[in-house]
Amino acid sequence: MPKVSFPQSGLELEVERGVTLLDAARRAGLELESPCNGAGTCGKCRVSVDRPAAVLRRSGEPPAAEVLSCSTEVLDADLQVTFPQVVRGRDRVLLSGERVARPLRPFVRREWCAATDRSRIFHGDALVVERPGRAPIYGLAVDVGTTTLVVALIDLLDGRELGTLGAVNPQTRLGHDVLSRIQIGSEETGLAELHRLLADELNRLGAEVLRRAGARVGDLHEIVLAGNTTMLHLAARVSPRSLGRYPYTPALRGGTAARAVDLGLLGGAHTRVYFPPVFDAYVGADISAGVVATGLADLDDVGVTLFIDVGTNGEMVLASSGRLVATSTAAGPAFEGMNITFGMRAGPGAIEKVRIDADGLHAQTIGSARARGLCGSGLVDAVAELVRTGLVDPSGRFRRPEALPPELAALLVPHAGKRALCLARDADLPEGVVVLTQQDVRQVQLAKGAVRAGIDALLAHEGLVPEDVDRVLLAGSFGAHLRPESLAGIGLLPPESSRRVLAVGNTSRTGAEALLLDREARDELLELVGRTKVLDLAHAPGFERTFVRALAFPSRPVTA
Repeated sequence: MPKVSFPQSGLELEVERGVTLLDAARRAGLELESPCNGAGTCGKCRVSVDRPAAVLRRSGEPPAAEVLSCSTEVLDADLQVTFPQVVRGRDRVLLSGERVARPLRPFVRREWCAATDRSRIFHGDALVVERPGRAPIYGLAVDVGTTTLVVALIDLLDGRELGTLGAVNPQTRLGHDVLSRIQIGSEETGLAELHRLLADELNRLGAEVLRRAGARVGDLHEIVLAGNTTMLHLAARVSPRSLGRYPYTPALRGGTAARAVDLGLLGGAHTRVYFPPVFDAYVGADISAGVVATGLADLDDVGVTLFIDVGTNGEMVLASSGRLVATSTAAGPAFEGMNITFGMRAGPGAIEKVRIDADGLHAQTIGSARARGLCGSGLVDAVAELVRTGLVDPSGRFRRPEALPPELAALLVPHAGKRALCLARDADLPEGVVVLTQQDVRQVQLAKGAVRAGIDALLAHEGLVPEDVDRVLLAGSFGAHLRPESLAGIGLLPPESSRRVLAVGNTSRTGAEALLLDREARDELLELVGRTKVLDLAHAPGFERTFVRALAFPSRPVTA
């Protein structure tokens, strides 16, 4: 059998003819990005081979030194494969968020007897263990995101946060968006692998945050996992198959608990895992936790509030007069930097801000490092600048250079036979430049159109117009690094609301913390979820027309 070697890691293995380079890398235990799970659409699993004639490209294209590993098969000859290594721990992960004050009344509590110097520890009303001395009791508040994971260690005696760690969700190497995870997790082997990847990383983060705080795993009593509905299924090792089939009924609705040991999660025999309730298949516990964190149901004094979490899904809740209505839209992975020619995660070298003025284009990178690509916030900034300056028309098409002022026309460069916006030049880059292509602009249009259509449909359902929205709460990592004027500039937010945007951060994590520290918040949330209307956009009157209208960019500059 042919041998495939990976010189960067010193690994070599024999594989059968016809095995893809991506599968060979995974068999070797190597991390290789493949957000589309081998569909050949994201372009992120590109590798170099030393012998192009030793592989076969499924696309039918001739041999090349650079190929997509997911769609390139090994033939009969040995070869070497070089790929961009995944650097763990350097991606920017949003750890904190807003949280309204709540009483300290955790589900896990301790009664210490001075006479015997022993602690009795209760889960609810049930005595679970006795310990000598004043035994500490800890909990973990966890945000299980599609892209990132955040773990916070909380002292359940006084509510203090003792440490927080974040990392990229390792499941992203198999599929970047929720639909990919559902597809993979619907098969028994795929579910087992997705669960293993998640549990291993949560255990690593949990053990490290405990170690740093000088705390013992045996004193960990509860873990609250907040995340979208698919992530909860995968964390609970429950098949997400029903989430991918009409009528999209969750097998796990939350508001329930399990033993950590049964899920392969760290802790002792008594450690429990609590899953917050979900609104629907695509409005999950990250949003219900966000409702708790922001006190959304109690914001009548500020009028109409729109809560939005933009990621691979656009999830939103409208609060008005004590009534909540929720919905979700399939935004896709563009805002995460995926399916974008030079898209990347928010790590060093990612362009995060873009500005065009009389002196040209100015791109700011994370860590002031040399530009390697652009992340979601840089992507939105760049497209907003294209719209504001008129480099693209309302339909999203690049204008011809001869129709532009010379200083703007100079920003457009040829790329793959078409016009593109030059964001950075560097001779050390594989292609010498970082650009934004016409196809990239189309991806942003589709993503922002989906979110804006969801907002418009939600408002229309309640008989409201954009001018009626008094405040917009923008949750999540993506929202924390965006300029409201850029969101209005591309038309994702109505211009009327752009001055009323408040970034509230990782409310999935802080909501999980609130549920950890206040047992009564759990019953309140269950009741609230039960009376919240979830709007099914597929059956909303005139939604297709709403979506088509939402695709267009503003026809003139929008000032926030």
